[in-house]
Amino acid sequence: YTGDLESSLNELGNRAIQAVHEGAKILVLDDTSLTHENSYAMPILLALSHVHQLLIREGLRMETSLIAQSGETREVHHVACLLGYGANAVVPYLAQRTIEQLTRQGQLSGTVAENVATYTNVLSEGVIKVMAKMGISTVQSYQGAQIFEAVGLSNSVIEKYFTGTQSKLSGIS
Repeated sequence: YTGDLESSLNELGNRAIQAVHEGAKILVLDDTSLTHENSYAMPILLALSHVHQLLIREGLRMETSLIAQSGETREVHHVACLLGYGANAVVPYLAQRTIEQLTRQGQLSGTVAENVATYTNVLSEGVIKVMAKMGISTVQSYQGAQIFEAVGLSNSVIEKYFTGTQSKLSGIS
């Protein structure tokens, strides 16, 4: 986006709704496509949650899958949040490319495929551990459940972009 995040989010949401109306079965929110020269990257969790909420409100969420492809995503917490706010799949491309580069430079042993697979397994096991601590046994039950508490976001931001999320402390609007 180039300056007005709210307008950019609204435009993204409208494009997502239109795509689903036109038959799109998979929507890929890719932060490389959300970034242009002389612009800012749209936070992937905010973009994803907004699109997820809009599709629910329009009765279209079950018509499509949401994939979050992001350079921001690198830790278990990031994947857990993206899944919890509606992602059907997460592609942490920058972390994968970093692993590839480190392997090719000899800083990691093994092959690129082995190292990326290990990283992916660590993320998967971490998300399973997070789910288990909450008493959730399937990813389908966790997806879109929004069982988090927001800190530092105003109620208006939460209601619009993270609908249903609990918050005891308000913050930026």
